[in-house]
Amino acid sequence: MRLKKSQDPCIHRIRVGKGSKSACRGESLDKALGMGMLDFDKGRLDVDVVITTSVDGQPTREIFRVVGIAGDQPGEDWYYLTTVPPEILSVDDVGLAYTLRWDIELLWKHLKTPEQASRRFAPGDPRLCSRLCTPRSPLWRSHGCWNSLPSRP
Repeated sequence: MRLKKSQDPCIHRIRVGKGSKSACRGESLDKALGMGMLDFDKGRLDVDVVITTSVDGQPTREIFRVVGIAGDQPGEDWYYLTTVPPEILSVDDVGLAYTLRWDIELLWKHLKTPEQASRRFAPGDPRLCSRLCTPRSPLWRSHGCWNSLPSRP
């Protein structure tokens, strides 16, 4: 999920991260990270944030999870906004899920290219599934799917 610049999330709860949890509570996530009040713990960050927005003219507060994975160089950090609880996906699993999602986005972009325009597939068309599930597909190759399949008799 992407945030608009005007939606400045405030820290509600820190699960993983270095810093004073009580001092960070209620602070802007950008401010806490920028001032060093909050930092990665072993390259990982997991916090709940409150985002206030307007729905049908009424202010609404929602709690989301922000997961951070530190990059190798300064400024290469990745942050993911999600509603998936930590009991379902760990910090690393959230990063992996978004990587897989991006691969799917790239595949759809490829299928929409002018060369592919004449090859329209209806939902459920077995030819589409075969394009997604073959060793030639980018999704298949990039994640080594062939290693996770049971062997055939």
